Amino acid sequence: MVTWAAISYLERLGVSLDSDVLMILGTHAHDDHIAGISRALDRCKAAFYVCSSALTGEEFASILEEDFQAELGLRKSAYSEVSKDIGDS
Repeated sequence: MVTWAAISYLERLGVSLDSDVLMILGTHAHDDHIAGISRALDRCKAAFYVCSSALTGEEFASILEEDFQAELGLRKSAYSEVSKDIGDS
């Protein structure tokens, strides 16, 4: 995920996500640009979000919800695989 790579990079540089990140910019609604953005918004407490006017507030909220639900699905899938592997041991 692009967003997580950016967060990991900033953390390696010693950037405080809570206070040093002041803006998160969503250039457009493609997964390679905003996937995982809900996590970034959650971690960067001082940041405000800026996006293209091509998105309405409702569209952006919908994308955040879809992103969040996709993350939950991936976690459940990974947990299921790990549980199955442990059960096979």
